[in-house]
Amino acid sequence: MEKLFFIHIPKTAGTSLRVSLQNALGDAAIHADYGLDAPQTSEAVKTWLLGEQADPYRFLHVPNLKVLTGHVSARKYASMFAISNIFTLVREPIERVISEYHHFQRHHDFQGSLLDFAHQSHKQNTLQRYLRGVPWQAMGYVGTSTNFQQVTDDLAHIYNLALEPQVLNAKPQEQNESVPDDVISELIQLNENDIELYKRIDEAMQWRQHCKERHLEYVHGRTRFNREKKILSGFAFYHPCENVQSAVQLSVQLLDSEGSIVDTIDVNACLFEQPLAPFHPPRNGYVGFQIDLRQYAAVKTSERVEVVAVSSGQKIGSHRL
Repeated sequence: MEKLFFIHIPKTAGTSLRVSLQNALGDAAIHADYGLDAPQTSEAVKTWLLGEQADPYRFLHVPNLKVLTGHVSARKYASMFAISNIFTLVREPIERVISEYHHFQRHHDFQGSLLDFAHQSHKQNTLQRYLRGVPWQAMGYVGTSTNFQQVTDDLAHIYNLALEPQVLNAKPQEQNESVPDDVISELIQLNENDIELYKRIDEAMQWRQHCKERHLEYVHGRTRFNREKKILSGFAFYHPCENVQSAVQLSVQLLDSEGSIVDTIDVNACLFEQPLAPFHPPRNGYVGFQIDLRQYAAVKTSERVEVVAVSSGQKIGSHRL
């Protein structure tokens, strides 16, 4: 199997997933970076990734290496792996920060209040911080911890793994107390970016499940729109595990104020996508598309543009014109 990179975002059921991976692949196959002084950090990581003589190339040739994981940002090691072999779990942001607060109370003797903890800048918008710099839409899998069974089933299919769900590192029952509404409101303000990011990831997960149930190919995709120049661009590709090497067919739909389709433009995602090149995407990077909407008369009477995968109806992007 190809080498995998599992980004372990704190308090997202990552410990349970790591143990599931260890049970499936063996302890020697899993190498972790939880910091130079952490006991969970493997010797190979300390030597080849964190030591004075660090050499990532040598690390990638460590015998039996199959998975690198740890509390590290996506961009720290993303260049070492094909982006389709990078995966992570996320959790509803307010639940996650409350869980992390209790974790720090139990294991790091944190004495302040929940809001004291949440007001620390490095404890805000944690999901965004871990995923910044690498397009999550292109990663092999970004799951939500809401349904851990679904996560293990998906990963087993995508990476041909025999995973059994584990439930570890959960908070004690006595910490299920309610949090006052005013505190929740402040937590929401402090983590607005994470809440929006989680919403988009959850929508993508629902589409993945929809495609799975109907035996359709899920599309990894993202769009960009230059409103001034009316240039629409982005990428779209199928995961290599589906053995689909063809370019994704997209329908670019111009919509009026009522949401009715005014015009449709067909395009294949087969251009070289330079922003993805450092992350070793499928099809050697020929997964991009670009359209100058100014050449279409209907753009003058349209209010939105949406990009949809023809094979499944999956929405890849939507922008106001």
